[in-house]
Amino acid sequence: MLGCKQRETPAAPRHLLLITVDTLRADYVGAYGRKGNSPTPAIDSLAAAGVRFSHAWTTAPLTLPAHASILTGLTPAHHGVRLNNTHALPESVPTLAEELASQGWDTGAFVAAYVLARRFGLARGFSVSDDRIPLPAYAGARLEAERAGSQVVDAAIEWLRQRHGKFFLWVHLYEPHAPYEPPPPFSGEVPRRPLRWGGGRR
Repeated sequence: MLGCKQRETPAAPRHLLLITVDTLRADYVGAYGRKGNSPTPAIDSLAAAGVRFSHAWTTAPLTLPAHASILTGLTPAHHGVRLNNTHALPESVPTLAEELASQGWDTGAFVAAYVLARRFGLARGFSVSDDRIPLPAYAGARLEAERAGSQVVDAAIEWLRQRHGKFFLWVHLYEPHAPYEPPPPFSGEVPRRPLRWGGGRR
C-alpha cells in the first residue's frame, strides 16, 4: 500500500514480568499525572521506558475476579469467577501460565493477598506458587489477610536468581489496600488520615 511499509517482526520475548498492585489509584502514580513529588518513581521509570496504557479498565472491582481476567484474557462472565473467596477458576479455563509453561517457560507466582491463594485456581501453570500467607482470626469470612510486600519481593528475587532461561514471573502486592498499615517511611506521611478505599478519608 502507498505510504506503508512492512513492519519488522519483533524479537520473541525472553522474559515476562507481571506486577499487580491492589487498589493502587492511578492519580497517585506519577506516570498517570500525580502532581508534585511522585511516590512511585520505579513505576514511573518502567512506564517511561515501555508502553503505558492511558485507558485501561478492570473487568471487576474485586481482587480475585480481576486477576482471573488478567491471567486468562476472559471476563468474569466467561471464566466464571465473580466473587472473592466464593469462586475458584474452573480447571477447564486455560491460563497464561499454563500456555507459557507448555512452551518451555519457567513460571513463578508470588502473591501478597490470601484471596489469591492457590485454592482459588490461579496457581495453575506456575511451577512455583508462593502464597505463604497466614490467616489470622481477624480475617473473618472475607479472608482479608496479607503479607508484607517486602516479603513477596524478596522471595521473587530469590527465585529470579536461580533462573537461567526465559521466565514468566507474577508479583502481587497489597499495601495500598485496607487496613492501611503502610511501612516506613510512608507510615509517617499521613499517620492520622490514611486514604480509604474510593478516595475518602477516615
